[in-house]
Amino acid sequence: MSVMKKIILSGAIAGVAFAVWAFSGNRLTPSEYIGFLEDPENGLVQAKDAGGYTVNVQYKPAEYQVLKELGFIGSVASIDSACKDLRNMQAFTITLSREDGNDPLKACAKSDQEYYSLVKYFSFDAAQDIILVVGEDTIPCGFAHMERVNGISPDIKMLLSFPYSLPKGGNIQLIYADQAFNLGRLKFMFDTDRIRNLPDLKNH
Repeated sequence: MSVMKKIILSGAIAGVAFAVWAFSGNRLTPSEYIGFLEDPENGLVQAKDAGGYTVNVQYKPAEYQVLKELGFIGSVASIDSACKDLRNMQAFTITLSREDGNDPLKACAKSDQEYYSLVKYFSFDAAQDIILVVGEDTIPCGFAHMERVNGISPDIKMLLSFPYSLPKGGNIQLIYADQAFNLGRLKFMFDTDRIRNLPDLKNH
């Protein structure tokens, strides 16, 4: 199943979370909150197709990081406390996949040397080709980590963070100038008003 089809399917599933949110005083349980944020209709997940590849970018608010990636379970107050340091950073995940479902690195590399050069690029150098633009400010990537789950998913996943607090209005734009697959300069725009008006969490 292609990434775009997965996004459409996840949007249909996460639509349930939106319905719950709309009729529950704008408060969601942790699982509903995660579903809401992973629904592309809610503006925090974007995808672009280029050159036989799909590049998916997800913006990750502090609460999402605590709930999903740190596996944190607790009261709203304790979750909010755990988020304090994360709110000074803007976090994203970029996922690169091939439309034919093959491993992007193995499909592109013509030799073992090229394969390991690509692994090195995404592990250490790709961060230099990714910036965050906020108004007139250009913020370099402060942290990047390539995540690969061999045998489970062939996709390339990069975890990114930028040392910048969320502005009060306007947009933030992530720009990835791909140097590996000749995909060009890809831009992903996120509305800060939508980010600031996400549903609240409720105690569970």
